[in-house]
Amino acid sequence: MSSLATAQTWTPRDDVNANLPASIQVFEDASLGLFYARADLADTDWALDAVLNPNGQTVPSYASAEGTLLAINGGYFGDGQSFSLVQREGTTLSPNIKALNRSGTTFYPTRGAFGLTPARQPDVAWIYDVDGTQYSYPDPSPNAPGSPQPQPTAAFPDGGAPWSMESGIGGGPILVHDGIKRITYDEEVMFGSGVDLTSTRARTAIGYTEDGALLILSAKENPGLTLGGAADILVGLGAVEAVNLDGGGSSQLTAGGVNLVTSARPVVSAVLLFERSLLDAQIIDTGSDCCYRETGNWFESANAPFYGTTKSRLNEADGGMDRAVFIPDADLRPNQVEAWWVPAPN
Repeated sequence: MSSLATAQTWTPRDDVNANLPASIQVFEDASLGLFYARADLADTDWALDAVLNPNGQTVPSYASAEGTLLAINGGYFGDGQSFSLVQREGTTLSPNIKALNRSGTTFYPTRGAFGLTPARQPDVAWIYDVDGTQYSYPDPSPNAPGSPQPQPTAAFPDGGAPWSMESGIGGGPILVHDGIKRITYDEEVMFGSGVDLTSTRARTAIGYTEDGALLILSAKENPGLTLGGAADILVGLGAVEAVNLDGGGSSQLTAGGVNLVTSARPVVSAVLLFERSLLDAQIIDTGSDCCYRETGNWFESANAPFYGTTKSRLNEADGGMDRAVFIPDADLRPNQVEAWWVPAPN
């Protein structure tokens, strides 16, 4: 069964909304296994973050971070690597996949992504990583089965410009553009990916409305949605633009402390809405010149994962007196200290 042509009956999830600010509300159509969340971007008391963990976590695990209001899965991944954009604090932790092989032919897709500027302006765009800079294009590179296009550049496709987002998450294909259903499936080289146009699956999608609201759609596996069905619902909810994220067993939604769409599958990326007051916390990393000191023989790890953009630090287990010291601001209250290390013999 697909809800492609089925009218939705949306009911507020009062048990969930009671644990959320008034600017973030969740609605459900229980008969169709559908949820959508609407979050007012004008409310600066909450913030959006895209997070990456190559080892993978379930969405409830991501959502266990202090102050998290809502969490969904991110984009595509495999073998501990994200194939979709993860943009955090203006830094690209992972780009959208840059090249794909289909039946011995290389394609270079401009795949879809959702982003927020530092001024909280939303955008959904076809993007490509050009020498470390994310470029967006007004239309996708016109790939089609058997017709690969040149590798995107700053000048191709036409109209490219740097996509300067504070945070962003990639996926594909784009489902809604300029307020109408536009599924750029072939252009984004979704053919041969395992994501198809006709199957009804669990879905996750993200976009925004003309009146400045973030829009999230999540569907359970049964009965599920087609990509076209998801696009139709998003248009009905007022989406100006929206992009599909990973679906099937990856689709997960946690809001207000309630797991609404669940799966045991660990995913390598997620989108979190969290209390903005946490941004005022002092975070000390091994790259913090103000507050981190080393003595002895420390060196940089070549391995992921690590916090932010600073690689982990290693030290030989030689029984010496080497030290790593973090110096917090004693005037900050409350304080929370977190640390982690890898299970390695050194």
